[in-house]
Amino acid sequence: MAELRAIFFDFDGLMLDTEYACFAGWQAVFQGQGSEYRLEEFQQIVGTDQNPRALLEERAGRKLDWDTIENERREIETKVGLDLEIKPGVLELLKEARSNNWICAVVSSSPYYWIKSNLDRCDAMHYFDGFICRGDAPKAKPSPDLYLEALRQFNLGGDETVALEDSHNGSLASKRAGIWSVAIPNDITRAMDFSHCDLITESVEDLSYEILVERFK
Repeated sequence: MAELRAIFFDFDGLMLDTEYACFAGWQAVFQGQGSEYRLEEFQQIVGTDQNPRALLEERAGRKLDWDTIENERREIETKVGLDLEIKPGVLELLKEARSNNWICAVVSSSPYYWIKSNLDRCDAMHYFDGFICRGDAPKAKPSPDLYLEALRQFNLGGDETVALEDSHNGSLASKRAGIWSVAIPNDITRAMDFSHCDLITESVEDLSYEILVERFK
């Protein structure tokens, strides 16, 4: 049986509650166009690289000035997310993993600039050996491509790796890549289907080096 050698971390919603900030930004954009953006609509795209532009244009009945709208959305998203801190248990698990010589990487459908800006603000970039983000593979989650690229870059097998995910789409991507998948839902994703995962837990605080090694066996 292979030994655990690496942990792949999703980013949005897993390390920071950025999904709430993203939802707030899109909600404001829809409201500005006289429409509503519901949580269940946002949940369908969580963990992917999709966005609701087409849906908003459909409801508005016209083409929109996306340069202006994107600037407004990002301002709201940044304002809401400005004080976000890394979620409980994440840094502790990272420190344990690094002290045991595990590879730690972020595998996310979000762009690199977004991940870097948030981790820089939290002084956490140095915990990671690499970042596999939107554009580093042909397709984003729920396709396995990003995870397969991460395995390739670090010369790992899926049976040597665990992925921590907060969404259905993300955890499905890791399972499709043959990786042992741990689901850690949040308030945005709690109602999603995680029946395909190997382990479901409430918080990263519930995990440790010893727990992961034992459950992985």
